Amino acid sequence: AGSAAAEAGRLAEVHRSLNVRRVHVVSLEAELNHCIDRIKFSTGIHEKQQREIASLRADIEQQATASRQALRRRADFEEQFEHAEQEASDLSRKAKTEQLRATMLREAFEQEQNRVGESLATAEAFVSDLVVATEGTRR
Repeated sequence: AGSAAAEAGRLAEVHRSLNVRRVHVVSLEAELNHCIDRIKFSTGIHEKQQREIASLRADIEQQATASRQALRRRADFEEQFEHAEQEASDLSRKAKTEQLRATMLREAFEQEQNRVGESLATAEAFVSDLVVATEGTRR
């Protein structure tokens, strides 16, 4: 009978150990299911984030292309501006040169008018003297 009681005690201990392990297995299964759910949720978030990243990369590439085009246009405009500035400077110098030339021509014209006026006055005086001399010889 003692051996039967010992056997029953060992059997009860094994049964208790088996129940503890079953509870532990159920707990581990629940934890595993929770981890699987978290992984599935995280996978969904990860896929969504990957799509967002791809979309952002496409947007960045479009913005980079637009920026490069804007920089090229700016460089073209700067070059056009420099040419226009140079042309304006050249035209300003030409205008000043033409103004100086016009002033010099006006002064030369006025001097020539004065000389012509003096020559005419001298010629008139000679003609007058000639007329007087001619009239004097007629008498």
